[in-house]
Amino acid sequence: MLRVRSSRTFAAGACTGPPERCLRATYAELIRRDLGKETWFGHIRRTLSTPAEPVGTLEVALAHASRLLAVKPALAAEQACEILKVVPGQSRAMLILGLARAASGDVDGSIDALTRAASLQPSLPDAWLALADQLRTRGDAEAADRAYAHYIKAATRDPRLMGAAAA
Repeated sequence: MLRVRSSRTFAAGACTGPPERCLRATYAELIRRDLGKETWFGHIRRTLSTPAEPVGTLEVALAHASRLLAVKPALAAEQACEILKVVPGQSRAMLILGLARAASGDVDGSIDALTRAASLQPSLPDAWLALADQLRTRGDAEAADRAYAHYIKAATRDPRLMGAAAA
C-alpha cells in the first residue's frame, strides 16, 4: 500500500493505517502542537470562515453559472436570474439564461432572453448563434438566417475565434 510521508509530519514508519487517516491525524497533531489548545479553536474558526474562492464578484458568479449550465441548466437559470437582479443589463447573464431555457426546452423563453442579450451586446457571437438555433427550432427560417448573418458579422471581431483562425 502506498504511504504518504513527509519529513516534517511523519516519523519513519509512524503511519500504519490508510494514508488519509494518517494525514488527518498528523495535521491535527501538528496544528495542536504548534498552536496550543487556546489557538486551536481560533485556527478552526478562521479556516471555516475563509471562503474557498472570492465571493461577490460578477465574474465569479458568471463563471459559476456557466459551469452549472453544462450539468444543471435549471440552477444555471436561477443563478443568471440572481445576477440579473443585481446587474439588470448584464448581457452574459442574459445569454446564460437563454441557453439554460433552451436546454430545458423553453424555446420561447430562450428566444426572449437571447434576443435581449444580443440587443444589449450586439458583438456577442454566442448570443446570435444560440438565437439563430432557437429560431430555427421554432420554425422561423427568415429570422434564423438574419441571426446567423449577425453571428458571422460578430464572429469576425471575436478575439477567441480570430485566434483560432490564425492557428
